[in-house]
Amino acid sequence: MGRQNSNSIATTCFPQKRNSTELLWQLQNYKAKDSGTYTCNIKNEAGEANVELTLNIEGPMDDGGDDGSEA
Repeated sequence: MGRQNSNSIATTCFPQKRNSTELLWQLQNYKAKDSGTYTCNIKNEAGEANVELTLNIEGPMDDGGDDGSEA
């Protein structure tokens, strides 16, 4: 899966279970600028499918850690 005109975001896809039609798409190190249209290309022995997804990131990633700012 990739974003049109960019490769700045790390992604990993995980099948939910064997022979499943569902897939978990995990994003890492994302920023608001990574919002946009992504294309998912799927191909197997049965054929091929392409789906466009729109991702809207509206705020910073919250990892629960200290960001170094003072309150």
